[in-house]
Amino acid sequence: MSRDLKPENILLDAKHELLKITDFGVADVVRTPNDKEVKLSRGIAGSDPYIAPEMWEYDEYDALKADAWSTGNDCICNSRNFIICDVY
Repeated sequence: MSRDLKPENILLDAKHELLKITDFGVADVVRTPNDKEVKLSRGIAGSDPYIAPEMWEYDEYDALKADAWSTGNDCICNSRNFIICDVY
């Protein structure tokens, strides 16, 4: 999982039909093809305004859910023109 989803790391095509995620510098592998369960991630990763609360609160967390939270935060805090709101 990315663990650093933010507007700068999400690219859309001109028609807003294709989304690409970039910058996997702090990414974590949460499941391999042979794994049956998701591996929990450890440590705080990403950019402060977009870090999911569970990263701050728990030693281990589900990075899939953390990325979902960050994506929702991006959607709420950004207009169609990707203007960032004050999240503090």
